[in-house]
Amino acid sequence: MINPATVIFAIQAGIKLANRVQQIVIDRTHEHAASLPVGDLVGDELESAAIDYFRDHKELRAPGAAFAWVQSKEDKVSAYRTLMNIQESNSQDALTIIQQLKGLDQLKDGFGSRPALQRVIGLVAEIGIDYFALNPDKLGGSNGTRQVLASFISQLDDVSFSDSTPKDLLHDVLHASIRTLQDHVSLLDDDRRLQTLVGGITQSLLDDYEALTSVAARDRRGTLIKRIASSVVRGGASAFTGNLDLFMPDDPKAKPLVKQTLSGLIAGISGKEDLFTNESLELIYKSALTAVAENSTVFTDDKLLAAFISSTVGALSTAQAGKVFGRETVSAVVQSALEVVTENIETLVPADSPQKQILADTITAIANGLGKRLAGDATARDLLSKRQLVELTRFAFAEVAKHPEQLLHSVDDDEVKTVLAQIIGSTAKALGDNPARLVTGEGFLTLVRSAVSTGVLNADKLLKLDTSNVRDNVLFQVTQQAAEAVLAHPDPRRLMSRDVFVATVTGILPVVSANLDGLLGSSVKKPVRATLTAALDLASDTLQNRVNGATLPVLVEKLLLQVLQEELSPADSAALLSSARIILKNIA
Repeated sequence: MINPATVIFAIQAGIKLANRVQQIVIDRTHEHAASLPVGDLVGDELESAAIDYFRDHKELRAPGAAFAWVQSKEDKVSAYRTLMNIQESNSQDALTIIQQLKGLDQLKDGFGSRPALQRVIGLVAEIGIDYFALNPDKLGGSNGTRQVLASFISQLDDVSFSDSTPKDLLHDVLHASIRTLQDHVSLLDDDRRLQTLVGGITQSLLDDYEALTSVAARDRRGTLIKRIASSVVRGGASAFTGNLDLFMPDDPKAKPLVKQTLSGLIAGISGKEDLFTNESLELIYKSALTAVAENSTVFTDDKLLAAFISSTVGALSTAQAGKVFGRETVSAVVQSALEVVTENIETLVPADSPQKQILADTITAIANGLGKRLAGDATARDLLSKRQLVELTRFAFAEVAKHPEQLLHSVDDDEVKTVLAQIIGSTAKALGDNPARLVTGEGFLTLVRSAVSTGVLNADKLLKLDTSNVRDNVLFQVTQQAAEAVLAHPDPRRLMSRDVFVATVTGILPVVSANLDGLLGSSVKKPVRATLTAALDLASDTLQNRVNGATLPVLVEKLLLQVLQEELSPADSAALLSSARIILKNIA
């Protein structure tokens, strides 16, 4: 049985809608340009000239035109007489003047009522809000859910969906959403600490939003808050529940900490909001909250956090970094930076110079290493998926945290000449124009990890940091010789797969680093290439039943050690075979 109150409500809604449609018709009539007839304003003119004129200008008599009223010969003479007299007394074309007189807009653009469709649909929305405000039991869901929805609807009751501008609607609905959450934070969780935390977030948003008075400022901040409101609430709650040990019960610092972190995040991404989604902002906020909570003595205010986020985003937004990283990885890299700085605050934010942005410099070094300045056509970058690129960045962050002075040496002089940039650039460029023949994306990451581990221990010998040409680096030459040997050899057994190539190079890098005299002073031309070629020859012929993909890298490593120590020559076939058999026997 239908509730009588519902019937009455429907009748009232119908009347309300009918009245609104009638008002729309009236408003559209008022606001439409008024067409004024232009008649016999001045003097006489010949009938034949008038007829000829209107025959040549038929558009003047079209429906809605200035002289649409002209029908008879007398009308044509009257109108033509007006045109000619205007022409004689004004330098401006008479036809232009008449056309300007034709339409008198009663309202300027942007004024007047909202579009008819918005007003009808908006009214329907308002009727729906009225209905649920009167019948909250129709909302469904749990008791707590109904309370929140009913509160939200009551907050929307004063919002004019049918007549507000789009910007005003955005602000009003946003304000209602945040106010609802603020008023019902106790329904989110039974934990009073969590309520305090989420309450701090929403109150901070409200304070920030309501303090603005200018329309422009409200629009800018309103758009930003709209993007992150739900995310920071979820992120803050999740960060808190996942790190209960960071927040003491009834700790008076909890609320300022939340507001401070939120302020730092907003300031840090200012001007770069389009690089983030709600989901990525949530993850960044959680990471930032943890970073600030665990290092409150360092992040004493939101300025340092804002500077950290801003510099990281800025480094990712440069032209060079944009080509390497792309917009899609920005949020993931910023999150990684926050997580790494949380665990390595002492080295990444030194107490004597907290303004240094070491991780931003790391991003620049990676971009240079994978970009055209060092890696040529940067084909190695094409091997990496977005996930692998973020993984490389995270690894670089961690290594820089352990060895900031070594890996970022000379960053103030030339970022291209840093050890990190040179190592990545040398590895990428040494693989040639088609690195996919030698490694996968994961394999390239493995090579970089090995090169960094080796290079940081002997950078001054493996790299020439006084030049930006990576071809002068020993690290480049070693990797390139290995690549040349593999690409030139027929390898009939196809032993040298991509994984085997990676294992071979990672095995010989430490050997070369510890025996540079043998490499640089060897009588053998390109000893790495010669040794690898000789090993492949043996594996393809004499020792084909003794060598497989697992033993080949070890065989190359042991043979190369003997060559660099001048105990063996790759050209001595008998000695080479004898040494290889001993090595393989020991492997077994």
